[in-house]
Amino acid sequence: MNKLIKKAALQAAVLMVLASQQAFATNGMAPHGTGITQKAMGGASTATALNTMNGGSNPASFANIEDGWDIGAELFSPDRGAKLSGTAGGFSDGTFDGNDSDLFLIPEGGYKKSIGEKSAVGVVVYANGGMNTDYKTAIPLLGTSPAGIDLQQLIIAPTWAIKAGDDSNHSFGASLNLAYQTIKVDGVDGFTALSSSPTNLTNRGKDSSTGIGFSLGWQGKVAPNLVIGANYRSRTHMSKFDKYKGLLAEQGDLDMPEAISIGVAWQATPNTLVAADATTIKYSKIAAIGNKLSFNPLGSDNGAGFGWEDQDVFKIGVKQKINSK
Repeated sequence: MNKLIKKAALQAAVLMVLASQQAFATNGMAPHGTGITQKAMGGASTATALNTMNGGSNPASFANIEDGWDIGAELFSPDRGAKLSGTAGGFSDGTFDGNDSDLFLIPEGGYKKSIGEKSAVGVVVYANGGMNTDYKTAIPLLGTSPAGIDLQQLIIAPTWAIKAGDDSNHSFGASLNLAYQTIKVDGVDGFTALSSSPTNLTNRGKDSSTGIGFSLGWQGKVAPNLVIGANYRSRTHMSKFDKYKGLLAEQGDLDMPEAISIGVAWQATPNTLVAADATTIKYSKIAAIGNKLSFNPLGSDNGAGFGWEDQDVFKIGVKQKINSK
């Protein structure tokens, strides 16, 4: 039994060290908004229609924004690290800096064109999220080379939206989420004995996968100055990371989780917009993310994941127009 407990502790350590990142920067692996303007509102964008990047939060917004395009980029600098203390799992005490790569460029873009008076088409391109740790040195007992993980996720979403009813106060939209992700994991060669595929555990270079999902959205103007919105994003089924099938549960399967959002936008004055969102992200349904610690080999169907539960996120933002510019 002591051997099994130690094995579970080792699995926990490798996953936590790899996945550690600044909690306030993202909602788990998801960004708090799909565009710079939306992030400036705290990510509260399910019921707003500020620009084309709203399509990543709610495809129905395409029926309510002006034709045109938007392009932008974000510089993201999370603070990451790990601290190991105590010797129960055979570890030595230590604090490790995971910021060897400390600045990331995240691009975005959107385009929308009306078709007739009530429908519109376009596309939104945005980073769905990811995680990165890049340790400057090897971490004792994890491996013999510097540890780290680099996961990046991108979505290209062709979008269609339409206004419904004679008053056109309700809009509906749909997006096809074409997803691409890459991963690279280093420095955990000390866990080959715990892996279902030891040669596909670590230091295999960058691997990629592709997948497809969809989003369905609604926005309704329920009062002259009040809009309610809802958005459902399906689970995005991804192809497997074959190079890391000995680390990630279900032989390298890492799907993007289902998410459900509701929101409200209140035009409090002609120059003041207040918005709020509530979102649930279904991390627990993705084995590589939601699986709890276990005695099963890493990479197996029931292998250890990050142990994340579903996440409820609440957002609020205020936009104040200072002048015409």
